[in-house]
Amino acid sequence: MKWNVAQLLRSPTGTDCRYAFDDEGRQLAGLASGITGSVRLIRTNKGILALARGQASAACTCSRCLDRFEYPARFDIAEEFWPSVDVEDGSRVDEASDAVLTIDERHILDLSKLVAQDILADLPMKPLCAEDCPGICATCGAQLRFRPCECPAGGSDSRWDKLAGIRLEIGGAP
Repeated sequence: MKWNVAQLLRSPTGTDCRYAFDDEGRQLAGLASGITGSVRLIRTNKGILALARGQASAACTCSRCLDRFEYPARFDIAEEFWPSVDVEDGSRVDEASDAVLTIDERHILDLSKLVAQDILADLPMKPLCAEDCPGICATCGAQLRFRPCECPAGGSDSRWDKLAGIRLEIGGAP
């Protein structure tokens, strides 16, 4: 997701270019693949405003069953990039040192890091392969989606027996 914006930097303020991208075969920082979307690059008085929107397939691990699955992540970016080198004479631009997002000395605008950050922000805190994922048995580790647990029913952990006794003393259910 890199674009040479030298010609756009020579254009008057307000000039824009639109691109569609389809990086189906490319991995993004080991995080996502199948990245598709579009970007609009607009010349501002200081640099280039990048407006990008798209989707990707992010590799996740289910928080219940620990299986790997693909999560359909989305990204939406609106950031201004400043040139680090003047496009006309090649001199260093001092204002770019203060900017967080810069266009490199070859006038390449790279959205890869921003897309990766936005995809990470879109991922759920506890990803699930399916809403009704039964998970794994805490005792034997069986994946309950594929086979039933063979642990004895109603078995309790003996380490909790003292607390169960206290519950009975105060009139709680066993």
